[in-house]
Amino acid sequence: MFLRSVAKSTKSLERKDARAVLSLGNMLERELISTEKVYFTSRCIVKQCDQTNSFLLNLFGEEVEMNVCTLFAFKTRIFDVDIENLLLESHLQDIEIIPLKCQDRILVYTADEIIELRDLLSGTFAMLEMNSIIHASLRKKFF
Repeated sequence: MFLRSVAKSTKSLERKDARAVLSLGNMLERELISTEKVYFTSRCIVKQCDQTNSFLLNLFGEEVEMNVCTLFAFKTRIFDVDIENLLLESHLQDIEIIPLKCQDRILVYTADEIIELRDLLSGTFAMLEMNSIIHASLRKKFF
C-alpha cells in the first residue's frame, strides 16, 4: 500500500514538472521571437515581429497583438473619436470604449490616453512608410 501511494505521488510530481517545463518552453519561445521597436511614447510601445507577421502593442501596460488589418482598423477607430466633444461636454464621461476587430477584447481609454494613442499610431505609420521608402530606394539602386 505504501509503495502504491509513493508511486502515485511520484507520477503527480512528474506531471507537475512536465507542465512547468512546457510553460517554461512556451515562455522561452516567446522571448526568442525577435521584435523590432517601430515607435514608442512615454507609456506605449509598438513592436513589429517579422516571424509572426504581427505587431505587438504595449498600451499602458497591457500587451495586445494585432495583424496589419487590425492595426489599421484600430488606428481608424482611435482617430474617429471626437476628442473635443469628449473634453468639452461636462455631462459625458471622458472615456471611450473601443472594441477590437477580430478579437474578443474591449479597450477603455481616457481622453489623455486617446491623445497619446493618436501620437503613437501616427508615429508608427510614419516610421513604417519611411522604412518602405528606404527599402524601395535600395532595391532600385542595387537591382
